[in-house]
Amino acid sequence: MDDVEIHFEESWGALQTLIQEGKVRYGGLSNHPVALMERVLALGPIASNQHQYNLLNREIERDVLPFSQEHNIGVLCWSPLASGFLVDTFDLEVLDPRIFVESTPLLRNQPIPGSSSCGKRYNLSPTTTIEHYSSWQLPGY
Repeated sequence: MDDVEIHFEESWGALQTLIQEGKVRYGGLSNHPVALMERVLALGPIASNQHQYNLLNREIERDVLPFSQEHNIGVLCWSPLASGFLVDTFDLEVLDPRIFVESTPLLRNQPIPGSSSCGKRYNLSPTTTIEHYSSWQLPGY
């Protein structure tokens, strides 16, 4: 639906026709902001939308999640472990930090840890690693 030559209304309308004909069961979106989801809803229901969502990237909590809940739209999360950054075996020492930071939006303009995984650095088990990230990221945890 990102083709600039074809408006998403045309694409979504065609998908709704396929649903009505029984050729497709449901239609979903990926990474669409609320404003576009509202326009799509005017043409037909949205079964689900897919967004990046994890402890380090929680932007969709402001608008996408409330809108989805209000309109009974399922949410599929991609990269729940932040591309491996939240797992205990993640090791920055084996990566070229310049390439890693350039390809990892959540680290742009952020300090990069100086040693290997945070779990190893703080002697945390995988369970307590997630608890550590949760307490750092979630207020009141």
